[in-house]
Amino acid sequence: MRAINEGARAALFWDAFDNLHEHDRAMTYYGLIRNDDHQYSPKKRYYAAKQLYRFVLPGARRIEASPNSAAIAASAFRDGQSGKLIVVGVKDSGPRQVQVTVPAPVFQSWDLYVTSRDHDCVKVDSFRAPSGILKLDLPEEAVFTLVSKAGEEK
Repeated sequence: MRAINEGARAALFWDAFDNLHEHDRAMTYYGLIRNDDHQYSPKKRYYAAKQLYRFVLPGARRIEASPNSAAIAASAFRDGQSGKLIVVGVKDSGPRQVQVTVPAPVFQSWDLYVTSRDHDCVKVDSFRAPSGILKLDLPEEAVFTLVSKAGEEK
């Protein structure tokens, strides 16, 4: 999130899965997918990355988002195709209840998706926030995505 907020326009993930690098005969464990004797399964970092890649589609434009805590890095995007507003954030610590303020236009209905120790990019809540101040109850460490519902623009 920090890199996106500082102007990065793309991201590259080099190792999609854990694998042996032939050039130095070393096994790497930095991938998004675990490789256990050719049995592949997603790691927690896959679900964390999915919070961004699943909801922020090509052509979306980054706009300002303001979390109320230094423990949260967040970016907001306006999807030109669907008109939805998407807020993706990382919460490192701090209180369970946080808030994110989104700029106009204000969307009233939201879905909240979370990746945490207990969740793997799943919808955990749907709520209304007519004021543009989104109040969230999040685990201590979480990656989250807020998605406005289509047709709900004020």
